[in-house]
Amino acid sequence: EGNPLSFFTYAFSTGPYIDSLSIRGRVQDALLGVPDPYITIALYEVDSTYNDSLIYKEVPRYVTSTLDSTTFQLNNLKQGTYQLVGIRDVNNNYTYEPKTDKIAFADEYITIPTDEEFNLSIFKELLAGSFERPSQKAQQHLIFGYRGLIVPDSISIEPRNVPEEFEAMITKDPVKDTLHYWYKPNLERDTLGFIARTPNRQDTLVTRLREMKIDSLQF
Repeated sequence: EGNPLSFFTYAFSTGPYIDSLSIRGRVQDALLGVPDPYITIALYEVDSTYNDSLIYKEVPRYVTSTLDSTTFQLNNLKQGTYQLVGIRDVNNNYTYEPKTDKIAFADEYITIPTDEEFNLSIFKELLAGSFERPSQKAQQHLIFGYRGLIVPDSISIEPRNVPEEFEAMITKDPVKDTLHYWYKPNLERDTLGFIARTPNRQDTLVTRLREMKIDSLQF
């Protein structure tokens, strides 16, 4: 009976005795104020083998969840130095996957024991992403594939060395990570170059052109 606990604590690695230290804190969304439910709170032990890439490929030493609350508490901890991380772990694998997950982390390593309460701000990382080489789908119709771009609307594609009357229209594929690029007039050349930009990246891209059937789209 009584209120159920809003968190659980689990240690992936234990020693020959039970540790008794704990930390607590709160998680908030950097933009929304209130975070998603079930935020995973993780502690990675900072020792001679620790590096920043561990969150991508290894499970933490200690882990708990906020469940439907904004607060967390980690119990039965060992004295030491740790990196404190919060993850909206979409795939429930206790590792950070930037394409799907949100992340929060303490600005500095924490030392246990401590009486400090930690406030974490969780956010969706804006990935630099990458473009694939564009390809021709039809006459005056190209496709640009991309990976890791969270906001396709932030992409800019600028053609290089085109005539003054050149016009283009871009649409997002509803299913694939692909942009459709229609242009006019038809260009009598073998290649067409572009500068593709996102908030974090710029790529120079070139595609080969050949004679193909024209699409029926009019604009």
